[in-house]
Amino acid sequence: MKNSPSILLIPLLLLCLIGESHAFVKEHLDQLLETRKCELCDLSFVNLEFLNLKDVNLKGANLEGAQLSNVYLTGANLESANLESANLAGAELKSVNLSNANLKRAILTRTGFMNADLSGAMLSKSYAINADFENARLTNADLGFANLFWANFAGARLDNTSFKHAYLRKVRFDGARLKKAVFDNATWDDCNVCKAGSLGRCLR
Repeated sequence: MKNSPSILLIPLLLLCLIGESHAFVKEHLDQLLETRKCELCDLSFVNLEFLNLKDVNLKGANLEGAQLSNVYLTGANLESANLESANLAGAELKSVNLSNANLKRAILTRTGFMNADLSGAMLSKSYAINADFENARLTNADLGFANLFWANFAGARLDNTSFKHAYLRKVRFDGARLKKAVFDNATWDDCNVCKAGSLGRCLR
């Protein structure tokens, strides 16, 4: 039996609806580029690669799945922004406000977070190989299950930060504050797994 044209069109219509549901709002993008301010805007899955977005205000914005590799975001306000699954590889986020931001599953390879505020941020399952968190504030942040191979936390404030199940080979903690930082089941530099109750240090 032949399929009717209406039946064949159903999958195409579904694909269109899915695409629309994941598209950013063009007016919001225009607002950002024109005014450099776009609080609570929907920029999900937008492509802003290589742009200079220094000092922009994106507080509470939705940037889920956005392409932000090699973006210059120094001094930007991304407080409480949603960056889940966003690609920030090679981006510069020096002195950025990312407090309470959602960076779950984000690609953070070679991303620069020097002096950034990531207090209360969620970075669980993020891919942060060779990321630079030097002198950043990550108090109460969640980096559980994150891949932090070669990451730099020198001088960072990591009070109450969770590294549960994180991969920490070659990570630098020189001069970092680790008061009550949780390392339960994290893989340490010597490939040993930290025991439960590892507060402030890894218990083998």
